[in-house]
Amino acid sequence: HPRGGDPTRAWGPPFTEKGNESAYFLGVNSNKLSVTLDMKKPEDLGTAKKLAAGADVLIHNFLPASMERLGLAHPKPKPKPKPKPKP
Repeated sequence: HPRGGDPTRAWGPPFTEKGNESAYFLGVNSNKLSVTLDMKKPEDLGTAKKLAAGADVLIHNFLPASMERLGLAHPKPKPKPKPKPKP
């Protein structure tokens, strides 16, 4: 989130001793890395495409048309050829 990061950082109590992150946030984000990108900026969109190209899974909350517009939509499967009728 551009204004302060993941909102779950503030879900508490309990918070860390420093009081800046909730125990919930730390629990559900253990061993994860986060990045915030502005998809309207070409350099950030390029970063997103590079990350997606090397990922096994891409989870998003955009509308499908938005992912297509951004060039991040999953390729559509090719239709299977219809079997030829037997003579």
